[in-house]
Amino acid sequence: MIRRPEKYYPDFNRLYRYVSFILPVVFFATFWSCTSRPEPLPEWSHHSPGNPNYWYGLGIGSTRDDARLAAINEIASQISITISSNLSGIKTEHNFNLNEFTRQVTEIRVNNSLNNIELMNSHQAGSTYYILARLSKQKYYDEIEQKKNDAILQALNHLDWAQANGFSLQSFRFLDDALNEIEPYQDYPLLVEYPQNSGKLVRLRPMLSEMVRSYSDRVKCTFSKTEITMYYGIPNPQRLFVDCADKTTNERMAGIPISLKFTDNEFTDEVLTNSEGFAGVIIQQVLSKALVQYLQGEVNYTALLTHFPEKFYSPITTPVRVVVSGVNIYFSGMESNLGDPAVNPVIGPEIKRICFDQLMAESSLRSDSNIIAEYTVNTVKRSNQPEIISNRKVYQTYANMTITFNDAGTGKEIFQETMENVKGVSFNSFEDAGLDALKKLKLKLNSEGIIDPDRIHFDR
Repeated sequence: MIRRPEKYYPDFNRLYRYVSFILPVVFFATFWSCTSRPEPLPEWSHHSPGNPNYWYGLGIGSTRDDARLAAINEIASQISITISSNLSGIKTEHNFNLNEFTRQVTEIRVNNSLNNIELMNSHQAGSTYYILARLSKQKYYDEIEQKKNDAILQALNHLDWAQANGFSLQSFRFLDDALNEIEPYQDYPLLVEYPQNSGKLVRLRPMLSEMVRSYSDRVKCTFSKTEITMYYGIPNPQRLFVDCADKTTNERMAGIPISLKFTDNEFTDEVLTNSEGFAGVIIQQVLSKALVQYLQGEVNYTALLTHFPEKFYSPITTPVRVVVSGVNIYFSGMESNLGDPAVNPVIGPEIKRICFDQLMAESSLRSDSNIIAEYTVNTVKRSNQPEIISNRKVYQTYANMTITFNDAGTGKEIFQETMENVKGVSFNSFEDAGLDALKKLKLKLNSEGIIDPDRIHFDR
């Protein structure tokens, strides 16, 4: 009897373990063989050359341009240290903001030296760029020397123009242009022979500052009035003039900027003298209750000199004395309650008190007054009979008021205000309701204010 062979079934567990072991090995072997090892960074990316005749900069960036800019900035930082060291000696003398000025000078110097910066090496590692740049110190200093000498020559030309054309507004501009020419080179002594062919060496920058100071002393400005009188709170414009002239020649000076300040009155102004050396000034209103105040002015050299860090002053030696007073008001009014004159007026005294507080006003005779204040105050019934509300009689009235200011000199109306329909209520009588309305009108006068000084204008 022939036995049929049994069917063969493989061991799947053993096969799975074998495949799980061999596949990762094959994968990593294949990946490792296909991937090249990263190229090592060059030596110069770790250590810049040590040649003392150059400034070196290593730049790293995500693009070639970023790396190049970073290399230039590193060179600039080394130049900045040198400039800052040289400028520190004149910081106190000329009141420099050293950090800001160093930054500005460094930027100018580096921009002037861009053509002399050499790109020595470059390297790309993946998405990162490395660039090594250098700047020859000799070329840098030669470039500065040439530009410095050109700037000195141009500054001396401006200086000559300032003195050759007579003393005027343009004189300050020429001196300002001269300083602008040499500003990037103030870490150098800038010794020049001046006057020319005199054999005398002077430092150019301090000499320019001294000339500006001398010129500022020549500007003489005066007010056309030494004293004016103004009312407190009320717009009553006062006009005066500023006159500018050369102390040496007495010639008028055009185009001089004058800064004006009226202390505690929210008033500042900037005026320019015209071709005849005059500038008009208008003071509209006094907001401070001080009885004596001063309008002050000075030449605004900041508008003339944009490159000098120093402050130059030419104050107007005699300020305008402003004497402040309240207006004189003659009060004329009638206050009634339901047609009967008020025995104890409520509103009339309140109107006077408000005028005293807001205008420093003084009560005066009609003949001595600046303003005639006329007011009318009355109450009227809401209805002829009391209303019945919740089985009670309710008496209701309305208070009305009108006040008018007239200019005592011209008789013209200069202000008017009204308040109407201020309701009063009483459970006793219409007369009591009228008194309640007047009291509420008084409260409204205080809370809302009836006198608006800005609306009072003398037409003179």
